[in-house]
Amino acid sequence: MLALAQELYYTLEHFVLSTPDLDTGSFVRRLQEHAGRLTPEVGPATLAEVRQWGANALPAFARLQRAYIGERETEMWRLLDAYTSAVRQQEGRDLSALHEIRESHSRLRSAVTLEDIRAAREQIEEEMRRTRELLERKAREDRERTARLQQQVAQLQETLRTVRGQADFDAMTGLLHRGGLFRRMTDCLTDERPCAVWFVDLDDFKTINDTLGHPIGDRVITYCAEQMKRAARSTDLVARLGGDEFCFVAPGNTADQVLQRVGGALTRRHIRLDVADRVCSVLFSVSVGVAQWIPGETAESLLARADAALLEAKRTGKGTIRKA
Repeated sequence: MLALAQELYYTLEHFVLSTPDLDTGSFVRRLQEHAGRLTPEVGPATLAEVRQWGANALPAFARLQRAYIGERETEMWRLLDAYTSAVRQQEGRDLSALHEIRESHSRLRSAVTLEDIRAAREQIEEEMRRTRELLERKAREDRERTARLQQQVAQLQETLRTVRGQADFDAMTGLLHRGGLFRRMTDCLTDERPCAVWFVDLDDFKTINDTLGHPIGDRVITYCAEQMKRAARSTDLVARLGGDEFCFVAPGNTADQVLQRVGGALTRRHIRLDVADRVCSVLFSVSVGVAQWIPGETAESLLARADAALLEAKRTGKGTIRKA
């Protein structure tokens, strides 16, 4: 997880827009500094400090960059409006509008000092033509730059959303981990509809690891995860809580309804596993603790009751299901 966070911090450097109005150099250095602190030796206090800085600094800097885009676009339209006002004047008499567009333009300043009015008008008209071309090119470039900046900001926001989403999942199985499950369970317990929880534990998993090796043990874990995912609806939550423990949350279902949907996927059976040119037959067996949500009950209490039922199932015998 630290490596992922460190990679994210380094990746964010590519989304920082170098602008004259923002101290982007300091921000990038701060990004690099905090990324460098995310090592396996990092202490809780330093980790909390880095997290707090990221939570505060990243959204704030994104807002500043969006504000910069808006300010540049406003300035572009101000110049275009000034030019439109200028070209509507007869014979270039509204010199103040022209000066607003190009105050530092030497050719325009020299034009208004000529004694020959016709020559002055010709030079002003030429200068207005040049200015029109300049503004048209600038408008086109600013629109393209604005589009690129907006795209970069959108990509950065999407990257952050993706990383935040990935952080809730177990790397081995693709299931939610414990924290991700808790963050989503509250939404399942907000009305009076039923909700059932299955707490699942692999039987004899330590023996499988000790006798057949960890690669086989890992395949048994992923097999169990695949079986639970196949039985899940889009509204169900499936999580690996750690080690060989899993959880299946079914909003809108009673415990018996979940048994009809999931029970067949987790029945006791021998499975054939191919790992590194090695074929093994393993007895797949799980014990299950089931709890039905009581309206008003917290997610923590519901899972605790399911866990207690699982312990009772383990004491009763392997491959059994017990209700809280």
